Amino acid sequence: MSVNENERDDWRDTMEQLDMARQARSDVAWQPFEQKWAAVVAPAFDALLQIRRNEYESDATAEADAVANLNDVYKRMAREAAETAFARDFETRSGVRVLAGVLGSDSLCVGFNNQPHEGFPTRRDRELNEFRAWLVDVGVEELAYAEHPDRGPYEGYTYALLLWCVPGSEPHVGGQYRAIILKGLSDPPQD
Repeated sequence: MSVNENERDDWRDTMEQLDMARQARSDVAWQPFEQKWAAVVAPAFDALLQIRRNEYESDATAEADAVANLNDVYKRMAREAAETAFARDFETRSGVRVLAGVLGSDSLCVGFNNQPHEGFPTRRDRELNEFRAWLVDVGVEELAYAEHPDRGPYEGYTYALLLWCVPGSEPHVGGQYRAIILKGLSDPPQD
């Protein structure tokens, strides 16, 4: 092995260690959010399922109220996810977090982005639109979207979107999101 190969191996090991440390910090940053919202979403979703399972005594008003409550929960959760990404996990430029099993056996995936591509104002929008088109193609439902901050000089710097993911789809959703973001970074600017 030559000196250059040893240096390259050392560099690769250092980069892997840095990435593992960053991931550990990211996990710590998201843990309170994930615990809080798993405890909020699961009961709200279960309440809706209970109403829908009771086919003999269906109550349209109760079902509409449960759906409205769940949609409100999703909106609040998306806002807090964008705030969490901006305030607690800023070094992670983009990613997907998974709250497994909170929608019955299904999961909530939280996609977030802290990278507005300064100087290229439409690049991130193109990436998001491409990802949303892919979600539609594969049947993954977007539940809510939010940006943070909602005013000031950094308005909309970070976004988060909530997705309904069936078991086993989470790695594919996260992988496609990363692929689109990485492709966007390597695309020539169109702005």
